[in-house]
Amino acid sequence: MKQGNLTQSRYLALWLPYLSTERIMRIEKASGRAPDKAPLVVVGRRENALRLVATGPDARALGLLPGLVFADARARVPHMRVENEDEAADRALIENIFAWCDRYTPVLAGDPPDGLLLEISGSTHLFGGEQALMDDLVVRLARMEFTAHTAIASTAHAARALGRFRPPGTIVPPGAERDY
Repeated sequence: MKQGNLTQSRYLALWLPYLSTERIMRIEKASGRAPDKAPLVVVGRRENALRLVATGPDARALGLLPGLVFADARARVPHMRVENEDEAADRALIENIFAWCDRYTPVLAGDPPDGLLLEISGSTHLFGGEQALMDDLVVRLARMEFTAHTAIASTAHAARALGRFRPPGTIVPPGAERDY
């Protein structure tokens, strides 16, 4: 977008809120195992306690959120399915998605552990605009069985915050970040 003689930067934040659990479910599906219907949680050691570090959508709907002490989670939902954290596998997956996203822009940055930032100012016209680029990204990731939350704004920080705390697909007009 042009503002005077300057081209205004535009950023797309991509957040994969279920990265760990969707990675596990994709592996199980590829192996031909029947899916377990119990809510899925991933546990790891944090602050000298076993805690939930990732949860699937079904678990979140039951109030099981990352950070919750595992014993408390088990008391609330005894029938949950538990997997151990695999930071290396999650990191490798986000790195693969990072490399895959270069189809949208050559200017990318990681937002560990489960997000990316894409500087899309010079590439939106190749997709028919910001909305079309974002839709293409979300649809392609959905085909790969990943839930993607996205937002576009004029600063990376605003895009990141909106992508995580506003409805998915938020696009802020240039300069209107304070209104959101």
